[in-house]
Order: sequence, then C-alpha cells, then structure tokens
Amino acid sequence: MFIGIDWATDAHEVCAVDASGTICHRATIPHSQDGLDRLVSYLGRWAGEGEVLVGIERPEGRLVDRILEAGHPILLIPTFAMKDFRRRYGIGGAKSDRADC
Repeated sequence: MFIGIDWATDAHEVCAVDASGTICHRATIPHSQDGLDRLVSYLGRWAGEGEVLVGIERPEGRLVDRILEAGHPILLIPTFAMKDFRRRYGIGGAKSDRADC
C-alpha cells in the first residue's frame, strides 16, 4: 500500500492507495502530538493489509521522525515533482492539499 502525505502547517492530508491505484483510506491529521499518534496508529492498521511505503515532501521534522520511529519506510517526493505531475494530469490546474495526496 502506498501512503501519500501532503505536509501542511496545521494539518496533514493522508491518502492510502493500493497497487492498482484505488484509494483505500483518507484522513486529515492535525499537526499535534495526538494527530501524530493517530497517524502512527493508522499506518499500523493499514500495514496489516500489506506493506506500506510512505511518500512525503519533506525529509525532516517530527512528522517524519514519528513515521520512521514506527518502522515505516519513507520515500521523499520533491515538491517540484508534484507540481510537474499536477501540470501534466490536472484538469483545471487548481491546487488543493487533498488532491496532492
């Protein structure tokens, strides 16, 4: 399962897709201790459905630390890659955090 996290200041959008690209789970996680605890709990549950790989835009910070501490691998997805993806596949070109996951 692939997990995409759109990094934000107050809350992070999380989306899980299976190998065929079907969305399996979505969540909005506040950037707080409780929110990060909830994210780790979700990742643990979703890992029960198969191996997870977490894609995220930034390589540092407490969010990244918590995911790594929980034993989940992270793949860094540079911001410019998402901009190029949005430009290529986006219909209206509008940006939204939920659509970035």
